Amino acid sequence: VLAVGADFLESGPAALRDARAWAKARRAEDAADVPRLYAVEARWTATGAAADHRLAAKHADHGAIAGAVAKALSAGAPGPASPIDAALGDAGELPAAWQAFARACAGDLARAGKAGLVVADPSAPPELQALAWAMNERLGSEAIEWIRSPVLDAGNDDRGIDALMDRLH
Repeated sequence: VLAVGADFLESGPAALRDARAWAKARRAEDAADVPRLYAVEARWTATGAAADHRLAAKHADHGAIAGAVAKALSAGAPGPASPIDAALGDAGELPAAWQAFARACAGDLARAGKAGLVVADPSAPPELQALAWAMNERLGSEAIEWIRSPVLDAGNDDRGIDALMDRLH
């Protein structure tokens, strides 16, 4: 798991459930089955404290670090490149410690495959959200669920905003 500015073990509506699930997963019988947690954060959080690897970085640097992870993840991935790969740029501008973090994280995510997960802070810029989504897509992550918003189905008469307003009155 890569958490980019996301404190999923302490904040959000599912934090208690997520913390319990994480603790249970960490008690695996076989050491090879124990999930690893990488955290990129600007301040100490519960998620960072629980991380196997924590990288302290300003919020403004989170996108560059996530981009380096995505680039390293794509470098060894089979299949066609993601459209986002071309926009990532060169990770050579990052400090060596950040590059090492990105390579190690990408290696563990690749080994985890569909069990891997990238979580971005819900308040992160849309570009970082899109990058997290692209990495989850690249992994084939089964660790997330997509819930379609009823607002997106506005053209469907029985689920649109107008129908909702009618039901409220």
